[in-house]
Amino acid sequence: IYGLKEEQMVNNTPVYEFLGYRLLKANYNRQNNNPLEHFTIKSVKSIFNEETSVYALLLEVTIKFENDDHSVFIFDSAFKINDLSWKQQIPEEQLQSLFVSVMFPFVRGKIYSITEDLWIGIILPIIDLRQIDLSKGAKFSPKNNEINE
Repeated sequence: IYGLKEEQMVNNTPVYEFLGYRLLKANYNRQNNNPLEHFTIKSVKSIFNEETSVYALLLEVTIKFENDDHSVFIFDSAFKINDLSWKQQIPEEQLQSLFVSVMFPFVRGKIYSITEDLWIGIILPIIDLRQIDLSKGAKFSPKNNEINE
């Protein structure tokens, strides 16, 4: 299997493990039941601790409802890297996109639970983020059903 060492296949050790995520900040602005105009996903910062082999990622999700100010949600996540040679083979942008795709289902759920109030909660669509450079941010517009990098 590509990128896996023989001992990993025998021991069935994953190349990385998802340790978890946290919502660090939420600034939610929705005055009326206005539809979603667009949302943006951006990888703000990543840090790799060589002593612990933990890769931390800071993610910003910005949501814009029509006729309202932007809502901003900041999340962080952590991944334990079990195979450093695997990490070194992958470009940083691709690694960030991969890890964001792992945490995105949790982010979608948290944003839904925060935005479900008087009006219907926002269900962010399922998006394949693995090949998108999120350091620049990706903007999704449901009206056009497109992603702009």
